[in-house]
Amino acid sequence: MNESLNFRPIDEHPEILSESVLNAAKSIHGIMSAQIDPRYMGGHELVEHYGVSPDEGANCIVVRGKRGET
Repeated sequence: MNESLNFRPIDEHPEILSESVLNAAKSIHGIMSAQIDPRYMGGHELVEHYGVSPDEGANCIVVRGKRGET
């Protein structure tokens, strides 16, 4: 592990998120983000460099939704 992730509320550094992600996530309380070095954005590289468990980290935002009324 070389460095740790510095998680902060998304409104403290919105510049690291795309506008669409920021707009979708800012209405949800407790969303945190951390900036990562692009060299370590692959799953294995992220785990090794930042020392997170594969079960605890992801370098994406997962959105759950449904279409229509069903």
